[in-house]
Amino acid sequence: MNPSNLVLTKLHAVCDGLAKSGRLTPADSKEARDLHDEWVVLIDQSGNPSPDAGMRLHLETHAEELAARMVDFLAGQFFLPVQVNATRDQNANPDLDFRPVEISGEPLSATILRERR
Repeated sequence: MNPSNLVLTKLHAVCDGLAKSGRLTPADSKEARDLHDEWVVLIDQSGNPSPDAGMRLHLETHAEELAARMVDFLAGQFFLPVQVNATRDQNANPDLDFRPVEISGEPLSATILRERR
């Protein structure tokens, strides 16, 4: 991937915008700034007049790795992992378990889950 690739440039812009937004934790904001800074250095390195084939390959590989890390970072920000506190019947507190409740007059497919209180 060329370091000035449009996709990588857009990923950089989203990371930079998130870092400046104030919506991230300090650690995540630092990571977003670090990704931005790494992109800037990569662009500077790729701007050198006619790098040799080995350097060009190194820069393209670095750009691909940076893009993958940016996607992973952004996915972690937009698609936060779901935290499951307890699996059915494996919690010491029975009030937190969920049980199916049959609704009279409704077919079994209409059975819903209700919180037991």
